Amino acid sequence: MTSETVHLAKRKLFDEWMEEDHLLVHVDTRHAGVIVPSDQKGNSALTLKLSYRFQGTTSADDQGISSYLKFSGDYFEVAIPWDALWGMTSASGVQKVWPESVPADLMKQAAIEKLKEMSGKIFGRAKAADPKTPLARTNTEVEADHDQDPKPKSPSGGAKIIPLRRK
Repeated sequence: MTSETVHLAKRKLFDEWMEEDHLLVHVDTRHAGVIVPSDQKGNSALTLKLSYRFQGTTSADDQGISSYLKFSGDYFEVAIPWDALWGMTSASGVQKVWPESVPADLMKQAAIEKLKEMSGKIFGRAKAADPKTPLARTNTEVEADHDQDPKPKSPSGGAKIIPLRRK
């Protein structure tokens, strides 16, 4: 999808979901053009609750979203370019994430969590939690094992491996 196509999809869904009571937008505040209070800058996963029913105004155009929101009792006008918006959650709990817009650090974190979940399913919960299982040990622990027993163990359980002779 092109950037313009993604922007249009975000805008369309924003307009649709804003007809409900409220909408949560998930924003990478490190992105160029984002305007939020200084204590919110640097957050790759800032969630803002927007609603046309709030006292401050909210609007969207081809560039992104602008809204007057209350932070610590004071109103502040935020600006969210479409490129900085990576996900939305409707008032009814439906979620939409644009993978191409998700910050790399969040993608990495999600991948690690998914791998942990999958390893538990693949190897079984008991094995994954067993400290003797290689997946549960750190590289340092594995290296320490090699230092304690420098002689490799036979993968065949003690059977003698005889190389084949060529004729």
